Amino acid sequence: MDTRSAFDRYVGTIEAAPVAAVQFLYRSVLRHSRRGRESPAFQADLTAVLRQAQRGERGPVWADDMFLQSAELWALLAGAGAMAGMPLDYLFGVSFDAVLTFSLSVFPAFGLLSLADAVRARSMREAASNWVTLDPGAGEPPFRLRMRGYGPVWEKLTPGDRVTVFTWRDKVWGLGAGELRQAATAKPGNTATAQLAVGFALLIFGAVFLRGAGWLHRRRAVRAPAARTSQVVVPMAAAFLAAGIAVTAAVTTDRLWLVLVVTAAGCAAAWTASALLVRRLGGQRTA
Repeated sequence: MDTRSAFDRYVGTIEAAPVAAVQFLYRSVLRHSRRGRESPAFQADLTAVLRQAQRGERGPVWADDMFLQSAELWALLAGAGAMAGMPLDYLFGVSFDAVLTFSLSVFPAFGLLSLADAVRARSMREAASNWVTLDPGAGEPPFRLRMRGYGPVWEKLTPGDRVTVFTWRDKVWGLGAGELRQAATAKPGNTATAQLAVGFALLIFGAVFLRGAGWLHRRRAVRAPAARTSQVVVPMAAAFLAAGIAVTAAVTTDRLWLVLVVTAAGCAAAWTASALLVRRLGGQRTA
């Protein structure tokens, strides 16, 4: 039993590792916008919340969100690791095949662990959710609403109480009773924001990885001279910079069009600067 507890504790620590690693960076980004400062992800200790979810001390909705966030971060690490394989191979002689195999096996394995935990938490939602039946009156039929957690509104409600209904695009996301407010399970959370940020980062990493692999293949096919350091390091740094701009835009604004514009502009600026810098460094070396 002690061996199993220790194993579960070690696995839980590894599962929470990416969340712990980005906690400081996440807060440093979110604090620069009003929406970010008001978000639960900024105010809460994400590592502690994830560990509470692992111990079963969090509701299924919270647990689902946290495990999904952990899985997304493992996917981001897999993409970043595959990207880092090329400069590590060129600069330090680290086997690219070994880095790629590690990045596409170990990281996704823990991502699948978090995803499995999220699926298990999602299957518990129905049994653990708290339902409220609301009667809008005015000839409209009653409807049921599933609340997120036990309080502070749900535990104080009694039949016949009047409540305030909060909606967004004709979808009820919360209830209010006096000064108290509680979210429903349908409330848009940070999961969509995290998925958008990770998706943009993986898209950028994937595009640069494919471009770099094709470039190296062509050079080897024609037996071109060895690549300069700047030809490897500068594009990789530009890719990480572009991914950082995309992630920052996704977590600091809720306007999708603005996120797309900032991401496109950031990618264009980073890759243009990368091309100009590589050309300039190549010209100086030739001269």
